[in-house]
Amino acid sequence: MKALFSGDKILNGLIIGVLSFAVFLGLLLVIKNQLENLPYWLESQKATALLALIPNVLLIRVYFINRKADRTGRGILVITFAA
Repeated sequence: MKALFSGDKILNGLIIGVLSFAVFLGLLLVIKNQLENLPYWLESQKATALLALIPNVLLIRVYFINRKADRTGRGILVITFAA
């Protein structure tokens, strides 16, 4: 039986993109709730969502350039643009 994330598939990229965005967004929201004095630019939900896209951008670079997995990179790219 093959592993779930084996191979260069768009579905793998979609799953990786959603998971990385959701996990990082959750971490940012937890940190944001714990802090009392936030900078003015971090108080909006849009700024938090944009910051949560940073791991996706880094993953796009890893999959397109380092691993040469274009289909997986495209899946991550679709999630990044959708978010």
